[in-house]
Amino acid sequence: MAEDTLTPSATEGDSAGAGPVPSGVAAPPSPQGRPPGALRRVLEWFWRGRALKRLRADAKQASPAARELAERARLLFALGERARLPAEPLPSSADATAAELYRQSAFFAARALADRRGASPASPWEGLASKPLADACGGAERAAELVRLVETGNFTDTWGVPKEERALRATDLAGLCRFLLGELAWETRARDALWLQRFLRLGGVLALILGVLLGFRAMRDSSERRYDVAVGKAWRTSSSAGMGCTSPQQQCGNGSDFFFHTNEERNPWVEIDLGRPMEVSAVRLVNRRDCCFERAIPIVVELATNPEHFKEVGRRTAPFSSWRADFPKTSARYVRARVLSKSVMHLAEVRVLTQ
Repeated sequence: MAEDTLTPSATEGDSAGAGPVPSGVAAPPSPQGRPPGALRRVLEWFWRGRALKRLRADAKQASPAARELAERARLLFALGERARLPAEPLPSSADATAAELYRQSAFFAARALADRRGASPASPWEGLASKPLADACGGAERAAELVRLVETGNFTDTWGVPKEERALRATDLAGLCRFLLGELAWETRARDALWLQRFLRLGGVLALILGVLLGFRAMRDSSERRYDVAVGKAWRTSSSAGMGCTSPQQQCGNGSDFFFHTNEERNPWVEIDLGRPMEVSAVRLVNRRDCCFERAIPIVVELATNPEHFKEVGRRTAPFSSWRADFPKTSARYVRARVLSKSVMHLAEVRVLTQ
């Protein structure tokens, strides 16, 4: 048999690990005959929309006769599988019946493939890639034997051989059918490869963007921590539900979702004592990490040098996971966050920043 291919198998561009894609799915040139611009080429490399559109158009070019032959081949193969591997016990082995069904399936599949590539119906096996065919059948000699059986056999042949030979013939013909039906489904494989390309390429870009954002956030977080003067400072709350930290630290062994938890009350608050007046310009509040963001709103940030006279410098009315209140530099010893409603209050972190 000629060492040829049934359908184009070269990839358009690279496959990004998605396997071979027929060259028939390559993006067509622009309507004006000019090659697409750089931006369009980049978008097509990621999205693969034009390639998918071309692939669908190519798949529709199969003749009605080829589609009918392919449907016969798939039906007979499915019946052969049910006969060889029945869901319920049969009166006797159905290997001979399965082998005949597989033989007919291969017969119609070979002709469907020949119709698709414009080959002569008299020689439907010419043009198939000989090595993949041999690999599917257990060798070139066995492939040639099976092809002869498909073309010259009849429904009584398999019944005339020993039972062991029936089972072997059914198994080998099933392998031949799988190869032929796989060739018929080339457009499905190509479509899946294009979708995988889209997923991998867009996923890679999104992962890169996410990595950059996370890196930026980590750098910002590290920079903020250098100017956090609330670390290790004493704090107190309006009440305690008996959960959270009991030391000046805002992280402790009782969990990382919050460092304090008040009772349900009107206007609950947490207050940081910096120990002495300091010039501060921002306060970051990190909400409870696992749930219940809405309990912390509306919330205000207040400053004071005298704990009896606080001044509001920031307010938040929308739920948040992390919120930074910026304000002009202000001298303060006491920093308070207070919820302006009846609620419970639980924050994971309070940072007081000097710049």
